[in-house]
Amino acid sequence: METSKRIILVGALLCSLFAYAQSLDTHLGRAIDYVNKGDYARADREVALVQQWNSEDGHMVHVSEMSNACAYLEHCQSVNLPQAVKDSIASYLVEECGLRVNEISRQGNIAETMRLCALGLRMCEVSAQRHHQNYAVLLIDMSMGYQQQGDIPSALEYAKQSLAVFTDNHLEKNTSYCTIAFLTGGYYIMMGQDYVSAYPYIKEAYDVCERLGGASAHPHYPQMLNTYAKLEGQMGAYYAGLGQHERALEHYLSDLTLCEKAAGRDEQYAVILNNIATEYGDLADYPNALQYNQESLALRKQLFGEQHQEYAAALDNIGGVYLNMGDNAQAFACFDKAREIYERLGIRDGMYAMTLSNLGSVYDEFGDYKRAEDYMLKGMRLRKQLFGEVSVEYANSLNNIATFYLETGDLERARDTNLRALSIFESVYGKDHIESASTMSNLGAVYEDLHEYDLAERYHRQALDIRQRVLGANHTDCAISLNNLGMLHDRKHDYHAALKYYAQALNIYKKHFDERSSHIATTINNIGGVYDALGDYEHAAEYYGKACELFYDLYGEHHPNYVTALSNVGFTYYEMGDYKKAEQYLLRSYDRHKTQFLQSLEFMTESQREKYWESIAFEFEFSIPNLAYDCYQKDSRYTGIAYDNQLFYKGALLQSADAVKRSILESGDDRLIGEWKALNDLRKEMVRLHERDPKSATLAEYEQQAEVLEKHITQSSAVYRNNRQLWETKWQDIRGALK
Repeated sequence: METSKRIILVGALLCSLFAYAQSLDTHLGRAIDYVNKGDYARADREVALVQQWNSEDGHMVHVSEMSNACAYLEHCQSVNLPQAVKDSIASYLVEECGLRVNEISRQGNIAETMRLCALGLRMCEVSAQRHHQNYAVLLIDMSMGYQQQGDIPSALEYAKQSLAVFTDNHLEKNTSYCTIAFLTGGYYIMMGQDYVSAYPYIKEAYDVCERLGGASAHPHYPQMLNTYAKLEGQMGAYYAGLGQHERALEHYLSDLTLCEKAAGRDEQYAVILNNIATEYGDLADYPNALQYNQESLALRKQLFGEQHQEYAAALDNIGGVYLNMGDNAQAFACFDKAREIYERLGIRDGMYAMTLSNLGSVYDEFGDYKRAEDYMLKGMRLRKQLFGEVSVEYANSLNNIATFYLETGDLERARDTNLRALSIFESVYGKDHIESASTMSNLGAVYEDLHEYDLAERYHRQALDIRQRVLGANHTDCAISLNNLGMLHDRKHDYHAALKYYAQALNIYKKHFDERSSHIATTINNIGGVYDALGDYEHAAEYYGKACELFYDLYGEHHPNYVTALSNVGFTYYEMGDYKKAEQYLLRSYDRHKTQFLQSLEFMTESQREKYWESIAFEFEFSIPNLAYDCYQKDSRYTGIAYDNQLFYKGALLQSADAVKRSILESGDDRLIGEWKALNDLRKEMVRLHERDPKSATLAEYEQQAEVLEKHITQSSAVYRNNRQLWETKWQDIRGALK
């Protein structure tokens, strides 16, 4: 008899597998014997007897006891039947078991469901059907049973076995596969938020579901989409925390696309825009950082309006980018507006604390160190109040103000503040954490300025060691530590060691960034400085020049790094005696310093202008006069340039308050005059209050109000514009007026 005939006959046999094992063994055993002997007539009679018996018993469409069916299947595997017949019997019984599992599962009987799953799995194993999809489905049913019992590790193990059936046997990746992959990823998330392990499973589930048709292919597609979108964001945060900003950026960009697909351009979409901007900022790609932050600001304005804390937070983010770009005036405008919104709304949270610290950073750039410290301390104290003394937020504030103390030369306070921050980070994270490494780098810089070079090197090397162990030897944070070691040896006049460290740092940066990177530009500039110190001016000019080009490409012509690079190239040519080339670079540097100064003045009070001048006066009072001194006999133009320089800062700084007052009162502008009088009255009240209680909180509030008023008057009055024209007066203009 042909195999196909045998399968047809066994099809009739399968209809009789609905009774208990004894009956099955009696009648079907005889039928199988007759089949093996080729006596098909007697086999048919035995099948007919079994069918008649089962019809009377009412089990024609259902296996009533799967244990007996499993026993019969084991019996069938032990007798001499064609493999096709055995496979047909096994497939039927396994499918029947799956139907029973679904039925009992719907009834909520977990124990019985898992018992039937175990029987079904046993059937597959007995009949060598572990490579079939039915086996995978039973495994995931068992997995879900363990999940309902709260045994997630066992649930995960069965889910992974289920997936392996598909992958190991190259089965079609269908909707069942999507469900199994999705559940597997979900179990990892349930087991302690293990997003890294969950990610490949959730991504695979979503990708396959998309290929199958998305929402039309799977009933749980929306849940898959939302989960995958959130997971991309969590992976972005994970890699950002490790300092792997390129990988973080990939996940955030994917998150942005998925978020828009799932919910449109909502509040979460604005948050993701900011996350992307942050990663671009950490990569020193400030144009892209600014673009994404501005998109976030526009969306938050549309969603919440301008008088909302979300809008203020977006302003603060943009201010941070401007600060990194060296545009201090724009940075101040953003931070100050954010502060006003928070205070108007009565918000005193962590974001407000950050805004206060950021304002302190801008005042630091302006050279107004008193206000810089005041704002930084306000931010730090608020974070301590909000988060506690042993918190990462408070430690970050300590690090910020320690950097300020370092820059202003208060080295003991910088050291002590950094040590407090380090103690907190080690309490929260342990000793081998990248936050601890960053603080160690800061301490290394402090000890450098204290001329304690052994301690400085110890902290820089500890930071490097942690970063290499945690992040890998080729991570960009390791390059930062190598740069720090280079600067330390540069300072110790160990120039060859400095070059070695800079070269190692540059090699790492080039693995991660293209040439147009601020990290590469800064390192090249450092190498130029070593050659300058060695008296190798040709190499110094080469490296300074390359850094200058990169800074220009990165930031444009008004960024402080570019302006400083211009000065470096100019002074190098000056040392080489090439005054013509020195002039080209130094005058360009001078012009851009002047532009920066004028832009900054628009946001400063009179006292702030004086303090800011002190921080940049070197460029005006040294570089140009020196060039004029060396070249005046060859070219009298330099003397005129030097005089213009003196007129500029005298006009900018020495314009008297009385002249400004008189001009405002005679302007005829009622609103401006009213603001001026209000400012004057406020200052008088401040004097009276200071005499009574110098530490009054009201006094600090009045000082802030006075500052806002003075800035508004400065920015809006025609007097300021007239003053600016005065500042731009040339010595030839004065000579002409005197004739």
